[in-house]
Amino acid sequence: MIDLIDSHCHLTYFSDQEQDEIVKRAKNIGVSKVVSIGTKLSETDKLISLAKKYPDYIYITVATHPEYANEFQNTYQDVINEVNKSDKIIAIGEPGLDYYYSPDNKKEQLNLFEEHLKAAEILDIPVCIHTRNAEDDTIELLKKYPKVKFLLHCFSSEKRLLDYALERDMYISASGIITFKKSIELCELFKYVPINRLLVETDTPYLAPVPYRGKTNEPSYVVKTAEKLAQIKEVTLEELCKETTNNFYRFFKRAKR
Repeated sequence: MIDLIDSHCHLTYFSDQEQDEIVKRAKNIGVSKVVSIGTKLSETDKLISLAKKYPDYIYITVATHPEYANEFQNTYQDVINEVNKSDKIIAIGEPGLDYYYSPDNKKEQLNLFEEHLKAAEILDIPVCIHTRNAEDDTIELLKKYPKVKFLLHCFSSEKRLLDYALERDMYISASGIITFKKSIELCELFKYVPINRLLVETDTPYLAPVPYRGKTNEPSYVVKTAEKLAQIKEVTLEELCKETTNNFYRFFKRAKR
């Protein structure tokens, strides 16, 4: 059986019964760990309860997503306080910048993202970054925090952001988008990423890979993304799983095998 990790999903979006069924299917297919990501700091307790429900299987992250920059302007101390609530919190995630859906509040997004980066620097904890249509601002802000380790979640950005991340020896995560027919250019970019810098994810419940596209995504589907990524990297699925799992534990140092 394969050993694969879904490095980014949102299991708190499901009911308790749905969570049980989703976790069972993921375990049965060989998904050994799952990371459920936070989108509001106010959800931390809910995420901690989820991690306690599935000990040794689910890790969590906490942060406020740029979508909520108008609603919340958390300080770096707010972020630190939430991270310190549980040792199941292995990263700050997913803060960042999104100018695709919310181009009119760039100042608020930048301020919020920087507070998360400050917290990451103080805590020496990695950041899972959401960035869309915001390559230049993402790069410029990250340059202010050269010690912060980061992962570009669900990467679908331009090459200049990829180049910057690789220059800093950071990590890139592939989602189901790479399985879509129109993702030819994105697949070419993933050819360029060293295999020791890659992770895989579902971003459940979004972006279900082919052949499940259009359905509600779930961690068990991550194998389809892994199969496509193995094809892109010209390695076996088993080798891809081994590499991405090792990368996961190297990046998320708070996670235990």
